[in-house]
Amino acid sequence: MKISDRLQLENLHSTLMNSAPGLSNPSPPPLVNGTHKDDGQKVVQQLVNERLKILELTIFEKHFQELRDRTPALSVKKEKEEMEIGEEKEPDMARHTAMARKLAEYSEGRCRADVKLRTISSQLERVLYHNCQRSSGNPRPDRYASYIFRYLVPYDIYCDWVAKVNYVGLMGKEALPRNLRRTIRMYLDRRFPFLSTDRWREIRDAINEILRVKRRPDFFREYDDSAPVLF
Repeated sequence: MKISDRLQLENLHSTLMNSAPGLSNPSPPPLVNGTHKDDGQKVVQQLVNERLKILELTIFEKHFQELRDRTPALSVKKEKEEMEIGEEKEPDMARHTAMARKLAEYSEGRCRADVKLRTISSQLERVLYHNCQRSSGNPRPDRYASYIFRYLVPYDIYCDWVAKVNYVGLMGKEALPRNLRRTIRMYLDRRFPFLSTDRWREIRDAINEILRVKRRPDFFREYDDSAPVLF
């Protein structure tokens, strides 16, 4: 309770007590037929208590209204702070999205023509995702992208690309076909929707490493859904 409200209660109590006749006289009222006359002091005290209760309720309602009026302002302030935090994150997310689009669409060199890709079943995709996990249990996007690349691209096409093609066509080489990069990105977006720019670079480098030196046929072996997948 505020000090001003407490003073208001005390002043009201003093006023009511002083205005009541006979309260300042401690001597008992005269007897009439053996009883005190109307028990006036008790009646006045009862009126004072009732008036104080009404005033206390009024003060409580006033404080409650002040608190309720402040609550929307606090909610607006919190919402504003959350929006500001979201706005700070948006530039980072925009950069990550731009990098993903660049890796999927942009080419430094001429793109190879779209190729027919092999199909990856949902069962095989789950196995590939499981196998890309570190010993700590955290999955590695670059390793996952490497598996997806190896299982999408037929081996004979890969052999034609070795030392001639890389992800975006850097250093005078040709770029991977757009349909292949878009498909790899689709799988990555499902499993890793918020990749950083550094993670995308690691993905690019992992695939470029496969294209740098020719690998054995079993590295791009055909697969059978009924057979276990080994690496």
